[in-house]
Amino acid sequence: MVTPFDNSRSISFLAFGMNLAQDVPAALEAVNTPNGQVVKATLSGFEKELEDAADERKQKATEYFKAGEQDFAADNYTSAAKNYQASMQLLPTMAACLNAGAAFLYISDYPGAAQAYQQGLKIARQKGDQQYEANFLGNIGIIYGQQGKLDNALIYLKQGLEIQKAIGDKLGQANQLGNIGNIYYLKDKLDDALNYHKQALEIDRAIGKKLGQAQDLGNIALVYQDKGKLDDALNYHKQALELHKFIGYKLGQAEDLGNIGIIYKTQGKLDDALDYQEQALEIDKAIGNKLGQAISLNNIGHIYDFKGRLDDALNYLTQAYSIFEQIGAARELKIAEENIQKVKQQQAAGARK
Repeated sequence: MVTPFDNSRSISFLAFGMNLAQDVPAALEAVNTPNGQVVKATLSGFEKELEDAADERKQKATEYFKAGEQDFAADNYTSAAKNYQASMQLLPTMAACLNAGAAFLYISDYPGAAQAYQQGLKIARQKGDQQYEANFLGNIGIIYGQQGKLDNALIYLKQGLEIQKAIGDKLGQANQLGNIGNIYYLKDKLDDALNYHKQALEIDRAIGKKLGQAQDLGNIALVYQDKGKLDDALNYHKQALELHKFIGYKLGQAEDLGNIGIIYKTQGKLDDALDYQEQALEIDKAIGNKLGQAISLNNIGHIYDFKGRLDDALNYLTQAYSIFEQIGAARELKIAEENIQKVKQQQAAGARK
């Protein structure tokens, strides 16, 4: 598991898995959020659900949904979530629930995302739509994982996996396997985590999904990192970084850079470690990734602690704590609190000398 100071960056949840090359590809599309790749509905997918709706409500719900799509495309996720919610209130649809959850996840509003996904799950089960049901189950599992509710996360993710297997969705299976591996990692069951991540990587390579491969490589690296196999970990992280650069996925690059920085810190290469963490922080700020910013700030604080620069360490750690508290990241908040207390104890001990 992570140490009391380091917040590792490659726990990359890949959720809402659906093979977009099958069935109704125009109804769903993949997007990337700070919490991993998600599937959101397209306008055509939304309109398909409204075929039997009353014309007036259908028209207004469609207007809100279109506004949400425009906001989402413009990276205005708070406004997008409000518009999707307005559409849901007029006419509850799986598409609007899915997209509202994705928008909330992007701004790390876990309660808002959970509410949207739970509502969507209820509709999917009422309609007997297994594809949407598996997506919502996986999404909810991810939220529980981010909140530190690991047993609940496993329940939902494994339910989603069973549905993905039943409907023959290979991409969905790879995503759910990777997510389950992440939860086992958080539970400190490293051999189980490695097994699930390698299964995910095998499927992603078979179907040619480069983003999935990059995330799988990063997650495998993180397990090796915790096992103390730093050379193996560094090799996998660098493979992941090259793939993320190739496909232009900034969030993944930030995760890889942060994890490479952690390895260099462990090896005592503090200047290199600081350089990689600062690169990660710069990307996270540019893309508005609050969770990533907080993790980078925490890790920079850790490096300054190792350098003996306690005032700088406390400054960065306090910034990290504030963001973790703001977004409700319970596991990371606890780590940041421990970090701050450790530095304060060192400062107090130095003052008494």
